[in-house]
Amino acid sequence: MFVEEYSPRFFAGETATRQLRVYNDRMVGGNLTLRWRSSGSAWQTRSFTMQPAEQRRETVTFTTPMAPGPFMLDLEVADGTNTVFTNGLPYSALARPALSSCRIQAGVYDPEGAVAALFARFRVPFALVTNLRSAAYDQFNLLVVAATPSLTTPCPKWGATPSRRGGRISCCAAAGCWRWSRRITRCGCPTTCASRR
Repeated sequence: MFVEEYSPRFFAGETATRQLRVYNDRMVGGNLTLRWRSSGSAWQTRSFTMQPAEQRRETVTFTTPMAPGPFMLDLEVADGTNTVFTNGLPYSALARPALSSCRIQAGVYDPEGAVAALFARFRVPFALVTNLRSAAYDQFNLLVVAATPSLTTPCPKWGATPSRRGGRISCCAAAGCWRWSRRITRCGCPTTCASRR
């Protein structure tokens, strides 16, 4: 059996997925049972039939330990009551980084919710901005613009933007954002544009 993914690192307490290549290198076919578990958890099983010299791909999922540290992914293939393959893969569970400890005070203009969901996933505190003209910019040191503003969207006033306190405006929307980003840069607001073209 061969595990396709190389990385042995996961975040603690997450559901992990691995692709396994299972080979029947015996001269006989039969009904086989794949078993797997992460350290200390219950075995999960899947049964299938394989012909001699056949190979197949199996996707397995498992939950990593809640506490950070090393753990094993145990793999077995059995033919009835006989174990024909066994292996233990050394993995490690890492604490998820807490970006909230950074001194980020972010405002997010994100009508579709994609960036806001990402910030929430990584526990980055942010305030949702629904109007670029009237937002309370003095609360932020970073403004993330995650949707292409209309070219008629007014530039935020220089004195009210995050740049007043050394912050930045980051425009990460789709095509067209760079034009708006260039306009607010001319208004005196330092910006970063990461748009896809």
